[in-house]
Amino acid sequence: MRSALNRIEKEFEHDLAKREQEVRALRDSVISGRARRQALIDERKIKAVETMWTYATTDLAAFKFLSGMVAVLKVRNISEKIDDEDNFQIITEIKKMNRKINFENPEINLIRTDIEIERVFISDVSWAYLNAYRTIILSSYMIFIALFNRVKEIYNIIDIESIRSIVLLAAPEAKSFVECHEVESYYYLLPVLEEKLLNQLRNDMSGIEVDKDEIEKSKKIMENVNALFSNYNKNKN
Repeated sequence: MRSALNRIEKEFEHDLAKREQEVRALRDSVISGRARRQALIDERKIKAVETMWTYATTDLAAFKFLSGMVAVLKVRNISEKIDDEDNFQIITEIKKMNRKINFENPEINLIRTDIEIERVFISDVSWAYLNAYRTIILSSYMIFIALFNRVKEIYNIIDIESIRSIVLLAAPEAKSFVECHEVESYYYLLPVLEEKLLNQLRNDMSGIEVDKDEIEKSKKIMENVNALFSNYNKNKN
């Protein structure tokens, strides 16, 4: 009887040790799997950050250059006298100087729908800053195209209030500048938004949590951005 009990005890201990080993193996597998998945997520996040930054600083570079040229124009005066050939000549010369822009299909770089894919891997704040940055460049492009098409009432066809709201939300410290200047002058705020975007993208890579107020602000920015781009598409068609 004693030997039978000892055998059962040893079998139980052996079985228990085996089960504990299986549990450890399962736990190690789960931890390892989580680590691999996290590594893949981090790698994908870095790629998304690189894509966003390249889009802002490289893909939009030609449009930023055009935006700078529009900023120095006296748009209101030129638009009112756009039938004057000297004024129109200025616009045609600017277009010649911007050969890197495909004016027939600006969406190739200006409105890149493919970067929507990267949105999953960055914060809503980064996405909002990127769109605020792009809004300024888009508004300058729209002004230039209106001038090239000899439109006189430019400020009546551009959603100035939405543009102003976007910029004020993204850069509230520039309130006095925004309220005292025409939308084409918002070009001078691009370095401010570029710095904000860069800092937030760095936070995204570091895993720093976004402040609740910043998230709410981002939502408001995107509401205005979506309305603006919707109007842009309607006018384009």
